Amino acid sequence: MRKLLFLFFLITSTFASTLSFGAKTRGDYTPVYTMQLFSAKKIATINNAMKKIPKELKDETYIYKVGNYFAIRYAQKGSYKEVQPYVEIFQNSGFRDAYVQKTTRQHILDNKIGKMVPMSQTQKSQGHDKKSLQKQTSKKDARSTNTPMTTTSTRPTVSKFVNSNMVLKADNAYKSGNESEAMMYYEMLLASGNTNQKVKNNLCYLYGKRGAWFEAKTVIDKEQYQGKLLYSYAYGAVENNQQDYYLNLSPYIMLDRTGMLMLLTGSYFEKREDLERATTFYKMAYKKNKSNPYVLYSYARSEDIQKNFKQAQELYKKVLKSVNSAHPLYNATQQRIIQLGDL
Repeated sequence: MRKLLFLFFLITSTFASTLSFGAKTRGDYTPVYTMQLFSAKKIATINNAMKKIPKELKDETYIYKVGNYFAIRYAQKGSYKEVQPYVEIFQNSGFRDAYVQKTTRQHILDNKIGKMVPMSQTQKSQGHDKKSLQKQTSKKDARSTNTPMTTTSTRPTVSKFVNSNMVLKADNAYKSGNESEAMMYYEMLLASGNTNQKVKNNLCYLYGKRGAWFEAKTVIDKEQYQGKLLYSYAYGAVENNQQDYYLNLSPYIMLDRTGMLMLLTGSYFEKREDLERATTFYKMAYKKNKSNPYVLYSYARSEDIQKNFKQAQELYKKVLKSVNSAHPLYNATQQRIIQLGDL
């Protein structure tokens, strides 16, 4: 998550559907979402796992060949939200590593095998037949972390490998600005039992940018009023000037002891050109947190705009005392103090 104060400073101041290469026919590269349930190298393991798919979901579940592995995947939908509700169903059915992934229709078409892996694709070259494969894998694969578990009443957690893979994909999408994909993986991480604070912070920030207060509140309420998650949501909401920011967060603003929600609320009203209310919240933030340079600077600037120059200059001087020359606020503050001169 971007650092709290630096982000506030910044706040204030069709994918191609077809491709063609050479003489090859055009492919359908429209993005689709599917759920990876299970993967293994051994065909007997895959065929046995397919038998454990819930009856009502079998029609949309297929086996795919991916590199040296076979994978069981459910559905191919046009959006993440169409697939995501089934994650918990499959996890509770024993597929604890189930997660949604983004692919293309062409990839689905090129790699789909069917409901069972044909025996022609077994390891005949190594002299194995169906019976020997099942015998060899029955003990070893039963202990494997990749083998579907029996249904339990507790929330399943994905393996460390899948968890690390989703974290990597989420962070890469987040850093590259692919917010929808980042949200998808962060949501799956939370659903699988991941408790990492960074995951929650980033997700709430992205919810804020979308104005998805209901989804964010669900995460925040589970933390029993976790201030950092509120700040994360607020940053995103103010950054994108969400219409309902104040309506949603007003019950929390007055309870915030750090003054940071008041600071962000001041920025919200300033962006809406309601300087009177902006100044009120900047002043409230100052009373809560007189040592924070961003609180000082915002309050000083609002007084400056309203031509309360003496008060503004005093606040600007406090800003300089609280930062060093490398701080982002230093140059602008020093320049404005010089411009105001002796009052």
